Amino acid sequence: MKYFENNRRGLTKHHYIRGTEKTVSGTSSVSIEDSAGVPLKRIEIVGKTVQNGVPSKELPVDIQSSNSNGASSILFSKNLATAKQICKGFGLYREENKDGRNCIYYTHNIGKENVIEGGFKENTQYTISFDWITGKDIYGSTGIFTPLLRILYTDGTATTLNNNNISNVWKNTTFTTTPGKTVSSIGTLSITNVQIWIDIDTFIIQEGAVTSPEYEPYFWDEIPLPTSLEVSGEEIPLILSEYDRIVVDTSKNKVIYHNGGYYKDFYASSGMGSSTNPSKVWAKIPCELTGNGYCSHFEKNSFAFENNLGFGTSGISFLTSVFASTTALSEFLDEQTTNGTPLTILAEKQTPTEYDITSTELGQRLLALFVPKGANGTLELSSDVGITSLDLSYYSETKEDTVKITIKYINEAGEEIATLKEHNVRKASKCLIIAPHIEGYTRVSTEVYGVADEDTTIELLYKEAQ
Repeated sequence: MKYFENNRRGLTKHHYIRGTEKTVSGTSSVSIEDSAGVPLKRIEIVGKTVQNGVPSKELPVDIQSSNSNGASSILFSKNLATAKQICKGFGLYREENKDGRNCIYYTHNIGKENVIEGGFKENTQYTISFDWITGKDIYGSTGIFTPLLRILYTDGTATTLNNNNISNVWKNTTFTTTPGKTVSSIGTLSITNVQIWIDIDTFIIQEGAVTSPEYEPYFWDEIPLPTSLEVSGEEIPLILSEYDRIVVDTSKNKVIYHNGGYYKDFYASSGMGSSTNPSKVWAKIPCELTGNGYCSHFEKNSFAFENNLGFGTSGISFLTSVFASTTALSEFLDEQTTNGTPLTILAEKQTPTEYDITSTELGQRLLALFVPKGANGTLELSSDVGITSLDLSYYSETKEDTVKITIKYINEAGEEIATLKEHNVRKASKCLIIAPHIEGYTRVSTEVYGVADEDTTIELLYKEAQ
């Protein structure tokens, strides 16, 4: 049997069995390697809060938390797009079989530009790699200029991946975008009608300058995090301040939101009170809050949270005589509301309120997150201010008894003409190795078939093209 079916440029991924649990931690994103292809075991997201500046009465500063403006949980592979996504809409686009390969067929008689999911990052290089073959143009002409794809940059420049003529031989193109530039899209040129086939199962776009990219399946799953949720008929905030966290535990089939922060805008109608000391003008907040918090209009050392202040309630009391009366405080709040900058308080609860959000759409989608078997991926939270921590437990594949196969590409003088490849494969597995095309050479060895019983070096012979 063939050791691989979809990746014709080399051996497939290693053989594994499920068994190893791994835990990784990061800020805003974590990487997953060699997933077992089952739902992620556990996810814990801890929020974050920042203020870009020191607030004052005259110059308020917004309190920003991880989900203040709506964030997303995004799980994606190192392969950031498929041939279908990039080539969709090209001239005469269709999917078809070519030489036993699953292919995208298109011509260049219509220009089209496409982007990867989530867009290209600024000042970031990308590596694009795929197998392809061309035929005559649709009018029967041969030996003409063959543009494959065109990389467009935000500065208006472009780089064209091309071939000088039509050869009817499968080739591989691996290309890295220009350093220091930002890719805007990938498209075609409307200058020829050349027929082009791209092997779907070799196409990969990967972040960074990668010398020898290996094909992996594409996947992308984005889950929006709403700023509020309805749980058992109650609308609850989902701000993700530094006092909040979400815990996903697939072993218990539970998703719990720990709401540990009290986030409130104060208006003139808010409950107020005062004592004989003018500095004790206050606005009501719940008793269960601690003294740890943020205020959008006053430095932290100019106010305090005081439990049981006046009439057994709790409130914001000002340590200096900021307001002489509740009327003055009311007028201030009214003015700020009119200006569109209401006084905002974020305070820590003494005991977080826990909400079981398993049955919500968000909870169900978080429970279902998984990386395909044997693949590598990244889980990140999109947010202007990031998060404090992101902890993830998942199952990786455990290697079975393996042997190493080293593949060398040599010419008739025994000299290596390409970088050697090493693959760890399951012992006693049957392997088929197909010699790839190397520019400027003709294959003498076309394929090697056998059983991997021990560490082996295989030499694939090439001669210079005439």
